Amino acid sequence: MAHGMCSATWRLGHHLPGLRGGMAGLLMARGCFSHSGVVVSRPVSTPGVLVRGYINVPGREIPRSALYLQRSEGRAPIAPYSPKTWRRGYRTGWWQESGVSGRRSWGIMVVLGGALGVFQTLKYSLGEERAEEDLQVTDGNLQLTLYQYKTCPFCSKVRAFLDYYQVPHEIVEVNPVLRREIKFSSYRKVPILIVNAGSPIQLNDSSVIISVMKTFLVSKMKSLEELVSYYPSMKATDDRGKEVIQYNNKYWLMLDERETGRVYASKESQVEEMKWRRWTDDWLVHLISPNVYRTPREALSSFDYIVREGNFGTIEGLFAKYIGAAAMFVIGKRLKSRHHLKDDVRQDLYKAANDWVAAIGKSRPFLGGSEPNLADLAVYGVLHVMEGLESFNDMMSNTKIKPCLSCYNQVCYKRQCGIYNPLSKSSTFREIVFQFKEREMKNRSPSPPLHVHVHESTPVHVHVKRTQKPTSKLQQKGAKSKLKGDIGNLRRTAKVKTKVPWVPPGKTTVRDTNFKWEGLTHRLDVTPPHMEKMLSALRLSDLSTDEEDMLHSKIHSYEKKISGLMDEMDSLRHEVNLKKKGHLLERYEDKLVASHRLLEAQKEKLTEVSIDLEETEDENSRLRKSIDRIKEEKDFNLLQKQQLQQEKSHLLSKLVEVEMDASEAAKEVSIMRETIHRMQHEKRMTSADVNLLTRQKEILLQKLNTFEDTNRALRTLLRDQHCREAKTHRLLEQKDILLKKLSDADAERAHLQVRLLEKDKEVDDLQLQLGTEKDLARTAAEFSKSLEGTKAHLQGQLRNREADNNRLCVQLRELERHAVEQKAEMEQIIAEYKELKQKLESDKDALKKSARAQKQRSERNEEALQLLKAQLMEKNAELSKSLSSLDNWRSRYDILAKEKNKMEEEITKLSSRVSDLLALNQNREDKKRQDLEDLMDKFHQQSTEHTLLKLEHEKLKTNWTTVEEKLLLAHSEVQQLRNSVRQYEGLVDTYKEQAQKSRKEADEFGMQVEMCNSKNLNLKEEMNQELEQMRRHFQTRLADLEQLPDVLRKTENKLQDCQDQLQAYEKKNSELSSIISQLRVGMEQQGDKMESTRDRYQCSVEENKRLALKLEDLERRLDEANTQNRELLQVVAKREESIRQNQLRLEEKTCECAALTRQLEASIDDARRQVDQSREQVSSKERVTQSKILDLETQLSRTKAELNQIRRSKDDVEQRFQSRLQDLKDRLEQSESTNRSMQNYVHFLKTSYANVFGDAALSSSPIRP
Repeated sequence: MAHGMCSATWRLGHHLPGLRGGMAGLLMARGCFSHSGVVVSRPVSTPGVLVRGYINVPGREIPRSALYLQRSEGRAPIAPYSPKTWRRGYRTGWWQESGVSGRRSWGIMVVLGGALGVFQTLKYSLGEERAEEDLQVTDGNLQLTLYQYKTCPFCSKVRAFLDYYQVPHEIVEVNPVLRREIKFSSYRKVPILIVNAGSPIQLNDSSVIISVMKTFLVSKMKSLEELVSYYPSMKATDDRGKEVIQYNNKYWLMLDERETGRVYASKESQVEEMKWRRWTDDWLVHLISPNVYRTPREALSSFDYIVREGNFGTIEGLFAKYIGAAAMFVIGKRLKSRHHLKDDVRQDLYKAANDWVAAIGKSRPFLGGSEPNLADLAVYGVLHVMEGLESFNDMMSNTKIKPCLSCYNQVCYKRQCGIYNPLSKSSTFREIVFQFKEREMKNRSPSPPLHVHVHESTPVHVHVKRTQKPTSKLQQKGAKSKLKGDIGNLRRTAKVKTKVPWVPPGKTTVRDTNFKWEGLTHRLDVTPPHMEKMLSALRLSDLSTDEEDMLHSKIHSYEKKISGLMDEMDSLRHEVNLKKKGHLLERYEDKLVASHRLLEAQKEKLTEVSIDLEETEDENSRLRKSIDRIKEEKDFNLLQKQQLQQEKSHLLSKLVEVEMDASEAAKEVSIMRETIHRMQHEKRMTSADVNLLTRQKEILLQKLNTFEDTNRALRTLLRDQHCREAKTHRLLEQKDILLKKLSDADAERAHLQVRLLEKDKEVDDLQLQLGTEKDLARTAAEFSKSLEGTKAHLQGQLRNREADNNRLCVQLRELERHAVEQKAEMEQIIAEYKELKQKLESDKDALKKSARAQKQRSERNEEALQLLKAQLMEKNAELSKSLSSLDNWRSRYDILAKEKNKMEEEITKLSSRVSDLLALNQNREDKKRQDLEDLMDKFHQQSTEHTLLKLEHEKLKTNWTTVEEKLLLAHSEVQQLRNSVRQYEGLVDTYKEQAQKSRKEADEFGMQVEMCNSKNLNLKEEMNQELEQMRRHFQTRLADLEQLPDVLRKTENKLQDCQDQLQAYEKKNSELSSIISQLRVGMEQQGDKMESTRDRYQCSVEENKRLALKLEDLERRLDEANTQNRELLQVVAKREESIRQNQLRLEEKTCECAALTRQLEASIDDARRQVDQSREQVSSKERVTQSKILDLETQLSRTKAELNQIRRSKDDVEQRFQSRLQDLKDRLEQSESTNRSMQNYVHFLKTSYANVFGDAALSSSPIRP
């Protein structure tokens, strides 16, 4: 309200936007600076120093597109500096120094000024029409818009959170009186955060906004729609009876266990954060207004700050300052009494600050530890509202909270300044960072800071175009973002605010200057021509077709903007429909909540009715027993009367007998006395006297005994009679009590009958409400979303399959590499084998020659030939082993090919299984939509599982396209591997053929060796024969054989040479055997690798089995959930049956009550006397019941009046909605008409630009692209 009083008339300055825009455009066309607040870089002589500046436009945030740095055109008109040009304005920088003058130049300026004025007017009118309904949706990115009051502590809390986490957002200042900016929302409080991510999402309540955004920043795979659904709104009434909206879980972060462990160090830290966040909302916020407006002086100083920061006019400021201060002083006093604050409200503020410092403690800088948590941000945001006021200064000086706030400022400064780094090691450039500082915190722009790289001695002149309205910035940004592309994602971009001092202008410019512009996703390098050309006069050669192309491109961009505006109109229509659906959904949700409450109330009433029924049953049973007793007592009374009469006659007879016995005993006593007296007179006794005395004595004793017996019997009879009389007295008392109870039961029975009739009516109403609620639940289930757990799990399986395919691809690549290496080794072995074969052939020829030449020495060569044969056999064995190993390799390659085929078949099966499971999942989703109403009760229990499944679902959504691409790549790689395997099979066949050829050659060589052996044997026999002949022949010629030792020495030398050659051959054979062993080891290694790949494949198969088991587990869980839903339905059916049974029981009880009434009437006839005594009590009770009935009737009338009022309000709301819808339609028609006018105006601009720039005498700019 404070900001409402002070901001009631601040929009007065917007009544003439067209005139103001036209004048601004004309001044800018002439070269004058349009707004105050220019900051340029001062020249720095020290190389490598970073100079930063900012552009401060009072009361407005300057969007990045407002700077005259043409990104798309590739140029930046940054003017050179001189003292004259700085004093005269921007026009002397590039217009007058170019030498252009005359009527045409002024005509161009007038045309440009008028065009800009008309464009400003159209933009203002369009912004006024669509300001409240414009929710731009950029290309898949998040766009945040915060609707706020600047001095609201709740809004400041949200701003502190967004600034700390560097979340880009725009701020729309709401007019607190009219609140036209939030007219689109049924929630009429601030802050409101609008998030555009394909469709607009509205977040209400500061704590809910912070919790949702924090959860979104931590859990990166959850969508905002899901997170918003985790915070349901509940309608309730406060202490004053006012209806409010509450969020019961607004201090919770909806994270799973892993994410919770990443955010919070322990469970205690989470509980502590929630506790202090609630303390901030429930206590600290209520201390701000009473302290800020404690005295009239403080109220005036506070409103002076508000007016100064709010950019008010003179009259508006005075009005807001004095009237608003007086109003808020009174309101502060009222708030102090409402929240039970002390007389000195500063003491409460000091105590709250000290409590916060004590909660943080001395061992940590923040409540969250080394970094501030959400409670720290909330407290800082609330206290930041008072910054600069007397209450804030008093709190800083009288409490210990100053170090805490300074720690927070340091952390924020480090986070915000950490993104700036020097450009490079070059010493010829400086980086000038123009950042839009929000001194008033009025509006914010989500665009990143603008970086311009210029020469170290070059001044920068920046022209700024002021926007008309905060909401129109949304329109401009939406239209431009569609042309320029994506700016960035919410998770990796951030808006940074830095507080830097003002930098004065520099000196003259230097030639050969390069200009650069850097954004988050783009960078622009501008290399202007030589400075002499820039400073020289315009020539005819400067006019070229490039500038015409630029003009055409500008016109084309305007046409694109117009088409973008048309698209925005379509999107607005779509958003209106979405809002209608959203309002309908909210109504249905409200109705559902109300129906749930009614059901709970009716359940409670049913329980009460059941308790009353049980009590009435007990009372009826007691009444039956009492009636039975009364009947028995009546029967007993008749019998008792008869018995009393009999006993009375018996007693009378007994009394007569006792009297007769007593009289006889008295007679006997008198006789005895006379006899004794006579004997005393006679003084002597005869035997007759003695006998008489004894007989009289016996008779007397007998009479006395009979008297005692009758007396004893009489006493017992009297005692029994006395007991009977006491019992009858007690029974009479009980009868009186029962009669009283009967009268009370009659009154209660009548009351219960009335209540039963009321309950019957309520049960009928409940049945009708249950029917309506079921219909509403069915309609609401159509709009609700279902759980997609099975899909997420299947997509998780696909991701695992993708990982397996990647691993197999890597393994196949390794196998290909090893196969290439083996191929090279095999080629080397074949070449060596050929060389060895050639050498063996040459050696064979040499051996044949030596055998022919040395037939005479065949005996000595026999052993050498046997040795050679053994070596050849070994070589043959080694060759056979190598051939067998080659066969093994070929079999392994065949196994690999089969395994690849199996893998392909499994992939096809998995894809078919995935499609089947997706279809099954779709069917289950349809079933889940019907069962969603019953699952709402278990929502909080399954929230963790749901978030995990949603997280996997989002991950798989993002990886779905990559999985398909990778599957295609895997298929192509598998095809390549098939081709390579076929090539390897061909190579193995060739190797087999070569091995067979080598085996045949070895066999031929062995046959030749055997033939040589046979020839040698034949030669040996012939030699023996010849030797015998020669021995005989040459015995005679012994003298001639003396020269034979010399010949033998020569032959021995030759034999030694042959043996040396054989040793060389043996060495070569050993080398070949080592090479073959190495090949065997390599083949064994390849076999081990193949076995390892097979093991990995088996592991992947086992993992697939485990995944299948998990899938079965999830299916089982889904089945269990379905069974639980069925059980819940059965429970509901049972409850309905119990209601019907209760109704039947009520009917039975009414019948029983009627029977009891008939029975009671008979008993009442006997007890009328006592009823007359209790009539007064009954009449008093009746008066009480009548008063209660009157109260109930008044309550019913009140409820009916409230229902009528609610119906009238509902009708009013519907009429209001219809009127708003009609207004929206009218505005859409107006916007279409404005679009048509803009198209006409663009056509006019095309013709005017063609007429103005068609002449070849002038150029539009001295700086050519």
